[in-house]
Amino acid sequence: MQVLPQISIQPDWHEAVRDVVGQDTTEESFWASCYKKGGESIHGSVTIGKGSQPRSVALQGSEGITAEYINSRSFKMGCKSLDISDVMVYGPKLEFDLKDTKSVNAIDVTSNGDMYALGQADRIIIGNLSDGKEERVMQGHLDDVTTVQFFPSDQVILSGGADFQIKIWSAIDGSNPVTLVGHTSVITDTAIIDRGRNVLSSSRDGTIRLWHCGTGTTISIVAQYSVPVSKILLCPLPSQYTATTPDQLDEREVETGDKMVLAALGDGRVVGIHLGTKKELFRTEKQESPLAALAYHGESGVFVTGDIHGKLSAYNQNEQSPCLQWQRSEHAVTDLVIKLNEDGELAVFVANADGSLYQTSPILLAMKQPESLRLAGEYSGNELESIHCLKAIATKEANGHERLICGNRAGHVMIY
Repeated sequence: MQVLPQISIQPDWHEAVRDVVGQDTTEESFWASCYKKGGESIHGSVTIGKGSQPRSVALQGSEGITAEYINSRSFKMGCKSLDISDVMVYGPKLEFDLKDTKSVNAIDVTSNGDMYALGQADRIIIGNLSDGKEERVMQGHLDDVTTVQFFPSDQVILSGGADFQIKIWSAIDGSNPVTLVGHTSVITDTAIIDRGRNVLSSSRDGTIRLWHCGTGTTISIVAQYSVPVSKILLCPLPSQYTATTPDQLDEREVETGDKMVLAALGDGRVVGIHLGTKKELFRTEKQESPLAALAYHGESGVFVTGDIHGKLSAYNQNEQSPCLQWQRSEHAVTDLVIKLNEDGELAVFVANADGSLYQTSPILLAMKQPESLRLAGEYSGNELESIHCLKAIATKEANGHERLICGNRAGHVMIY
């Protein structure tokens, strides 16, 4: 198993950079640490001085740490003794605190990237992504909101809670016309099928349910396990399997016959389920610890899991064993995103319970050559505050690179 290093940076380092760029001061500094699980640690600082170009700065590291200024929100860092080189360090482009400091447990963004919805305590907050301003607060859950998701129309929201309920809301007026009841434990995840006439939910009660939104009824229990279902993802049915025709489905099902459900379980397995037939297609080998996070990339068929002790595993679809495993610490992996990096290559973005958020080198190469896996990016600002949710934001950039949004335990939201 590969062990990746970790970089920890003073959370407000970018503010010190701005002070020097804006000529409020001629020199500033911030602390920086590098360490590796079971190995050496380096604790130093980076001094910020005037650069040779207008409105630029020069960075100088200490204790073997190197730093190269890129812009006011990013710099490149290295530490030769820990084999760290050319790691991009990013500060948030936008950050805002909610009125309440309670944990942000779930977050989603509209398809155009303009609005956000998040779950905080028993509330759902809708706001503007450009400035973070809250526009609507919706209450109705009896306990913490654990999942929140926009329907494709961006006008309807699906939420799940620790009160065992799934709710459908109008994002326009805040009404809650439908509540789905049937689970007997905390809702852990949801998925919307096509335009949203059917939805899926998973729970710590070990079940995955398929719902008909119009009537608020359960169509079927898609799967039932003796361990909690931590996460679910809806995927196209792999080409080697036969889709189910509409006449073979319940009349309340819409566009379910050609879908697969990936589910991460509390015994460390991932299962693939044919949504049309409700039959299990494959299951991975058990891992040592319960899974807490799951991400999937449709074009490549790659999925990645993260467990409660910080171990990550990357799989090719339908394979029982991971072809790549790595770890940074023993802190739980709380969420995962697989997306294109700024160079247009597929990478994994990992959120952790210790407040760290990082980016791997290209994952497809690493799955073939595990020794090539390295730390490629570190995202600062959540120092010691567990990141509970991470999401990619829709982009209009030609290279397909998406921004990231995350929410943490202190009620703070950051966009990178």
